Amino acid sequence: SMSAELRYTLEVEGRPPRPAPSFAPVERALRSLKPHRRPTFAILDRGDGAFLQVAGGQASAAVELHRSAARDAASAHRAFLAAPHPNYSVPVTKRFGAGTLLLQPDEILWADDVVDVFRAFYDGEDAPPCVGWREIALG
Repeated sequence: SMSAELRYTLEVEGRPPRPAPSFAPVERALRSLKPHRRPTFAILDRGDGAFLQVAGGQASAAVELHRSAARDAASAHRAFLAAPHPNYSVPVTKRFGAGTLLLQPDEILWADDVVDVFRAFYDGEDAPPCVGWREIALG
């Protein structure tokens, strides 16, 4: 299977990248994120030019999917929920240790959402059913 050939690497802010031979350490790292003190972000690299990055904490995180392939310019997409969490109704600026992001209400994910997105990516899927991808400009 294709996923057997992929080599996942997990990088958590402030720590060296390390192999992720199973999803368990990935989930532990995601659930340890804090919005304002380290670690504030994590990256899961699939080894084929695609990686997921999450910034934020338990109740306010943003997830981006980055892809770069030789025949196609680098692209980035932000995860959004089919239904935003009820406490968000207008765009908000979130300051994370990793930087500042302007997020639409449906782009604010909770920890369980983040884990679901990363698990789907780890399993070689695009996203869980409740999440879509919105193209974002690469600065």
